[in-house]
Amino acid sequence: MPKTNHRAKLQAAYQKSPPHIRKIIAQKGLSGSYQPDEIIDTLLALQAYGKKVKGNENALKSGIKKNTERRVSHILPVIIIASVVLGVISLIFDETRWYILMAVMAIALGTLVWVSISWFRTIMGQRYHIHGQSLSFALHLVALLKDEIRPGSKLTITLGLDSPKRRKYHFKTDKNYLFFWHRVIISGFWLLVLTSLSWLIFELFVRNNEVSEILFAFVLPFMPIIIILYLPILMIAAAAFGKHDKIKTRLYRCPQLLVKASLADGTLFQVEVATLLALRRVHKKKFKAKNFQITKVKRKHKVKTLTTLKLAFPLKKYQMTEESFKENFDRNWRIRNQKVAKVKLKSGDKRKTVVYQDAQTGQGQGYKDISYPSPNFKRFLELVTRSGFRALHKSVYKKEPVGQIKIGNDGEEQIGDDLTKIKGIIKTTQEELHRVGIITYRQLADLDKKGIRDIVQELVVPYWQVERWQVAAQEMVVGLSDFSDDEPAQDDLAKINGIGRSTADKLNSRGIFSYQQIVEMTEDDFADILQRIGSFPKKASDWQNQAQKLMNKKIRQK
Repeated sequence: MPKTNHRAKLQAAYQKSPPHIRKIIAQKGLSGSYQPDEIIDTLLALQAYGKKVKGNENALKSGIKKNTERRVSHILPVIIIASVVLGVISLIFDETRWYILMAVMAIALGTLVWVSISWFRTIMGQRYHIHGQSLSFALHLVALLKDEIRPGSKLTITLGLDSPKRRKYHFKTDKNYLFFWHRVIISGFWLLVLTSLSWLIFELFVRNNEVSEILFAFVLPFMPIIIILYLPILMIAAAAFGKHDKIKTRLYRCPQLLVKASLADGTLFQVEVATLLALRRVHKKKFKAKNFQITKVKRKHKVKTLTTLKLAFPLKKYQMTEESFKENFDRNWRIRNQKVAKVKLKSGDKRKTVVYQDAQTGQGQGYKDISYPSPNFKRFLELVTRSGFRALHKSVYKKEPVGQIKIGNDGEEQIGDDLTKIKGIIKTTQEELHRVGIITYRQLADLDKKGIRDIVQELVVPYWQVERWQVAAQEMVVGLSDFSDDEPAQDDLAKINGIGRSTADKLNSRGIFSYQQIVEMTEDDFADILQRIGSFPKKASDWQNQAQKLMNKKIRQK
């Protein structure tokens, strides 16, 4: 079976790439201001190359390991044969001293060559590797901003493709110790041994003393002494280690992506993605004399990918009060049942700025196989939509009293209907509908799809909820009933474990009255309702199953 050279495959993929892509790969990054289409083409090319790198990375690692084992198995017989040949030549010509010298030099030179080749191959292999966990996110982001900026405008982008473990990204080291005293003790012992061996070589080759005299006078008695003394040295070193675990943590921060843009409405839009890496090493005292062991070392890593969104709204276009700004933006935002890590507000004379920081985390054992979490674009898009521009619209639009809302071209005031007669519409919901101009059953009943989407966006409610309101309003208009016949009958939601009376009232205020409604909700609708009533996903994980059982029981009783 032919052998596969994965390193050659990577090199071939690199050579086939366009010159500007090779330059980006070699520099491990891209920086500058470009047209969106130029950035998209570049990111697509880098993404295609990144897939080839990722596909060969695991095979390359296993191949390097197998090649190392194979080289070791090949070089050991060579060293043994060379030593035997040198020994035979030395015995023939009675040059024992030169035999020892040549053997030492051969081993030292072989080790040096081995280390140099391994180091060179590692450096050359890293040349073709890129860390592209942010490429997909960047591609979707630029495609989104392409339609939001002024025609002909450029985006400022800084893209990092380097490994977060590089020394230049290291910014802090935390440790709860000053020195490893047990290492100092053991190192001092072996320093004494090496000094003695150096004296042996000096006596042998400089003073031309007989080898037999030196061996019998120094080496042979010294070896048992080394073995006998090593155990007490280990015990002293174990005592010097101390009682507490020794912990050292190295922290790295690697910027992955920075995109700046000025949107068509004047809003300054900035997104930053960075990787935080913590490499933790724990030395625990574990003394075993028979194994010559003093400590047990554990290595762990933690990774965090931070996505920071910064929006600076111009007050010249979006006039809002400080109170409405804080009310609509400074909240405990939850996106897909996960809390946003940080929210920061800043008010200026010309702009009001909000900064959101979201995080994806990961952890594992060791320092080698580290999986870096990629930023979630769907979650980011929901953060921009809900926590950004929907909150902006709520801050800008002012609520007007019902008596001041005017309908029609004649300017006459129109008396609104009591919208709270529709299930799911409470007093506060009615006020929000009044704010967008919906004060009668007729207006709600005549909404088209675009009007429903506008209501969904302004009130931040599920689409299906507005459709139910519309059906009920249509039947109110024709006078069939106060409530739609198609609506499910009201059930006692408090029978579901985890739903108390207060939670049931909150669900009713959101238009949830029956077991059937809970069962029929999609995952996104369910998550949205939970966020609206302030409940936790873990607490509500079994509500739909319980609602299904209660609904089946109700049907059997009928």
